[in-house]
Amino acid sequence: MRSRSRLGGRAVTAVALFASLALVGCHEPAGQSTASSETASATVPQAPANAATATDRLSAYTPVSKVSGLSTCNLERVDDLVFQAKPIERSTTQAHSFSGWIAAPSLNAPTFWLRFDDKQANRRLQVRLNPTGAREDVAELIGKAALNSGFKVSLPGDSLPVGKYHVYLAAQSGGITYICDNGRYVDAAH
Repeated sequence: MRSRSRLGGRAVTAVALFASLALVGCHEPAGQSTASSETASATVPQAPANAATATDRLSAYTPVSKVSGLSTCNLERVDDLVFQAKPIERSTTQAHSFSGWIAAPSLNAPTFWLRFDDKQANRRLQVRLNPTGAREDVAELIGKAALNSGFKVSLPGDSLPVGKYHVYLAAQSGGITYICDNGRYVDAAH
C-alpha cells in the first residue's frame, strides 16, 4: 500500500483481500517474524493451468552481500498442499511442484529464483522460474503489471537432498538480490 487514494466499494474489497494475502505471505523486514494465517490459506487459489512450468535440476548458489527485500510474492503450495505455519514433509524420491506468484514491476529485467536453504548442512540450492501465468487476483491488488506473475516449478524425484529447507523466492536485477520470504519450510526425507 504505497500511496493513499480515494477508494470505491470495489477497491475496499480489493484492499481487504490484499490485507489477507499479506498475512499469508510477504517479506517482513529483518528481525521481524512473518505472519501466517491457517484460515486465510484455505482461500489461496490454485496455480492457473496456464502458469509457466519448468522442470529442472537444482543448482548450488553462493549468497551475495547486496540484498534487499521484496514484498510482492507468495509461495503458496508444494504439490497440492497449501503452505501453513509448520514445515511440510516431502519424500526426496518423488517429484514435487512448487507454485505461487512473484512480481517485481519496478525492477529492470529481473531473473527469478526458487531457493532452498538448509543451514544445518550448509547447503544452498536454487532453480530458475519464469512467472508468466495469469493471476487476475494479484493484478487487482497490486496493478496490471502483476497480471502474469503466476508460476509452477516442477522438480524431478531425487533432485532435493535430504534436509530441512527454508524455501523462498528471489529476484536479481542490477547486481542486487531481492528476497521475498513468506516463512515457508520443507522437511525432505527418504
